[in-house]
Amino acid sequence: MELMLRRTLPAALLALRSLAQAPKSTLRGKLAQAARRKPALLTPEGRTVLLDAEADTLSVVNDARLHGMDMEAAGEFTAPDQFRVGPFHLRSLLVLKGGKKYEVTYWCEVCAIRTYTPGKCMCCQQETQLDLREPLMSNAQNYSATKTVVDSIEVVRLTDAAHKTEVSIVPSIGNTAYEMKVNGKNVFWAPYSGPGELKAKPAQGGNPFLAPWANRIDQDAFYANGKKYLLNPELRNWRRDQNQKPIHGLLVYSSAWQVVGLKADGAGAETTSRLEFWKHPDLISQFPFAHTITMTHRLRDGVLEVETTLENHSTDPMPVSLGYHAYYQLHDSPRDEWTVHVAARERMVLSNLLIPTGERQPVSLPDPAPLAGTQLDDVFSSLVRGPNSRAEFFVQGKREKISVIYGPKYTVAVIYAPPGRNFICFEPMATITNAFNLAHAGIYKELQSVPPGGVWRESFWIQPSGF
Repeated sequence: MELMLRRTLPAALLALRSLAQAPKSTLRGKLAQAARRKPALLTPEGRTVLLDAEADTLSVVNDARLHGMDMEAAGEFTAPDQFRVGPFHLRSLLVLKGGKKYEVTYWCEVCAIRTYTPGKCMCCQQETQLDLREPLMSNAQNYSATKTVVDSIEVVRLTDAAHKTEVSIVPSIGNTAYEMKVNGKNVFWAPYSGPGELKAKPAQGGNPFLAPWANRIDQDAFYANGKKYLLNPELRNWRRDQNQKPIHGLLVYSSAWQVVGLKADGAGAETTSRLEFWKHPDLISQFPFAHTITMTHRLRDGVLEVETTLENHSTDPMPVSLGYHAYYQLHDSPRDEWTVHVAARERMVLSNLLIPTGERQPVSLPDPAPLAGTQLDDVFSSLVRGPNSRAEFFVQGKREKISVIYGPKYTVAVIYAPPGRNFICFEPMATITNAFNLAHAGIYKELQSVPPGGVWRESFWIQPSGF
């Protein structure tokens, strides 16, 4: 065995080295498309080079509107007459026109939404238009991810200069994103001026994370895997709502988050923080499932993605009932002039304690729904999803618009928009309120769980426009 390792290890290292040093090339030519054949570039030298790529890039090179255009592809040759275009997010495919290079983008005039693959608009479902754009700057110059200090507290800041967007996250206070400024206007609403005031007087605003349960539980206990677990109020690490029910989990203001990743490149700017739940006795005693939570904030093309990952280290399945309680605001009109798109077919009937009864009713709101004279504090289910399995909710002012796009594992949307308050909350939720106990009672059938040693991962996206 030792002799075999000695003989094979150098060969393996050489193979890895050759992969790492695989030649990266640029190919230019006219895009040619034909039925039942791979797309190709016809080079000035008369060669026909077949193109291969990941699915998103293939959808672009197969767009009939690009047929016959001069193009530049970055990637590598896999054979003398075959070329694999590089990753989609690195803008590996450009149109050459009039001595300039253009990015291939797709634009919906109705919704003012820009995407980078052809197809229907995620909002209105109309076909998007091809829109070639001259890059404002290189992507490497565009994005930055830095640590700074605000009010004597460490803050992580992600910047997208081309879209004049800056996101600020405070890891030591719940890993909360408290600002997403576009042209100097904060997309998030918050009752505090910065992290110093948030630390001195904790209050919900920005994008707080709710776990291991979101919203309310109907008693000081919850059920999981057929067992009843009691919450200990003496630890003082959870709070009660106006009806004295446990609400919003254990982590809204947690200082246990650690930044483990920070990077910016041509693909965007991102930061990753980790909370090792299993290391903290006061947390594990309330929710006895050993697990690790990883949260990544990723800024790209003016859109903020929030990705959450759960790793279950325990020996039992771990129920999932997390969510986010993000507060949003528009600046170009008062709250009563805003309209809302609710991408849901059903709403849960709530008791006088704001706990779902199990009954569901069809959503009867107009689309879009005016906020004037309307109070929303509702739990919506049966979300309406597009071909990509995502559901989009939005609030619209005169010009400004905020879309919140839910990945498929966020199956529930809570919307909170009290009269007289200049904010609206679109809350991506993995479950309905009181999911643990309603699932145990047989009323709620959609409770998700993570198997022992398994992983749960999902994202939602915040997309402002018109700011």
